[in-house]
Amino acid sequence: LGLDPDILHFYVWAFDPEGTGDAARNGEYGGADYANMGGLANFAAAIAGLQTGRKMPVSLYTIWDRCSRSTPFVQEHGERFAKVRYTGQKLVNEDTVYMATSTPVWRAHAAKTLARLQADTKVRVLYLDVFGSDQRSRCFNPDAGHPMPSRVSAGDRDFLRAVRQAQPEGVALWGEFPTTDIASPYWDGFLSYDCIPLHSYLAEEYRVDDRAPLWSSQTLPPNVLRFIFPKLKQTVFPVGQEGYIESWRFLKFLLFNGQALFDTTWRLYDTDGRAKIGKSLRIMREYGDCFASDHPRMFVPTLRTHFYANEWPGPERTVWTLFNARYHTLRGKTIEVPHTPGATYRDLWNDRKLTPEIRGDRAILSLSIPPQGIVCVVQE
Repeated sequence: LGLDPDILHFYVWAFDPEGTGDAARNGEYGGADYANMGGLANFAAAIAGLQTGRKMPVSLYTIWDRCSRSTPFVQEHGERFAKVRYTGQKLVNEDTVYMATSTPVWRAHAAKTLARLQADTKVRVLYLDVFGSDQRSRCFNPDAGHPMPSRVSAGDRDFLRAVRQAQPEGVALWGEFPTTDIASPYWDGFLSYDCIPLHSYLAEEYRVDDRAPLWSSQTLPPNVLRFIFPKLKQTVFPVGQEGYIESWRFLKFLLFNGQALFDTTWRLYDTDGRAKIGKSLRIMREYGDCFASDHPRMFVPTLRTHFYANEWPGPERTVWTLFNARYHTLRGKTIEVPHTPGATYRDLWNDRKLTPEIRGDRAILSLSIPPQGIVCVVQE
């Protein structure tokens, strides 16, 4: 991709050496887990080398909808706090006991464990997998100490608040899914699947037109949450796109929606897609003051139908990310933006200067954008 990562994430660093597959060992994050990493001192030194030596914050994977039977928590409590479905089914298997974030004892254990993990390793980022929860996560266990059934949104809020309050200032928390507005203030971001086909698992599509029109709303994944909560950092995980030649079809929306990439390895991308993803990330890094704006604007007005623009205002400059949703090339006047005397314009995607038509305090930009194409323009 042509650039170093901003954060290094350790996935399933807590593992069972006798297990198969990823063999995650969940719920303790210490003790035997440190031993598998060569001891706490070695593990902490490796993290310090990255965070201090390479100036690269480290994120440690944890998961809180389950707990391994080999951990002290299950050895003490057994299945007493296990999640129970509305049918009465207890969610356990030979290796794992599943939990609800609404369970007070489990919540207190998570907050205490993550506080100790951070104090031990001095890690700057903690990741909570399979979090936030949805209605499928409701728990009907009458002995778990929560309302019957559990209130998912309130449970996530209480869980995150407890974890946040136990952490020192400056430690970032993130997870796999968005949470509701009452939980969102207690963490810093989440993975996003909005621009890849997996999003239909989270929000099923209905009444999809099978005809072949001149444009399609199905090619444009609107990300309202990115603009309502701009302080929550979104990171796209392109799971399911490994090795597909059309990966750029989806991942171009990293740039359009100002999102980070959860990158697992360069070999997952075709050559052309990898180059374009790298270009997108370099643009967002160079213009980070714009993409980190607290006041981005979604779908600002444009001069053409089926042509969309997001606005990213920085302290001294403004970026617009543009998408042609049509299936044919769009040429000519495309967008009109506020203009101040002396301002210059550049097409960052194609690396060329733009000469707009100036009408008083407005500038009209003319562009050529290929079918389903992305362009990025800056005013400085």
